Amino acid sequence: MTEKTDGNDRESSIWELFCNKKIRMAAWMGVSLDIIQQVTGIDAIMFYSTEIFSQTHSSLSFNTQTCMVMGLNFITVVPATFMLAYFGRKTLLTVFTGGCALTMFGMGFAASRQWAYVELVMTLLYVCAFEFGPGPVVWTYNSEVLDEKAMSVANGFAWFFVLIVGLFTPTLM
Repeated sequence: MTEKTDGNDRESSIWELFCNKKIRMAAWMGVSLDIIQQVTGIDAIMFYSTEIFSQTHSSLSFNTQTCMVMGLNFITVVPATFMLAYFGRKTLLTVFTGGCALTMFGMGFAASRQWAYVELVMTLLYVCAFEFGPGPVVWTYNSEVLDEKAMSVANGFAWFFVLIVGLFTPTLM
């Protein structure tokens, strides 16, 4: 973001992104949404789905189940784009983040009961909920509201939390 002071253009610092009254709310919101997006657990499922499904003892192979998850993730991108334009960011983020929470709870419950097919269905529903809500909404919001520097800071936080989720998920399994 470029600021004008006494006719001189100067580049704003990262510190000013979070302290400047004009832009700090958008910057903090962008960073917060990126963190929430990553801690919803999508990366744990995408990174470790093969290992997760290998523990379910389903008659379907764990590779088949992983392909189903990845295929559904790919397919849901197009309808999510249209839903974003029709329903709006706030509605999709609210409804489908709640859907992510419910289906994540369902995955855990099914895993504790060793209901392999219910766990697979809950995982597929979770991926759909993520792709209609936190997945595209956060990136859209950030690109519309944040400038380049704030966007890079928010994305830096997102990738940091991808790393954290990726590193600590195996210890939780």
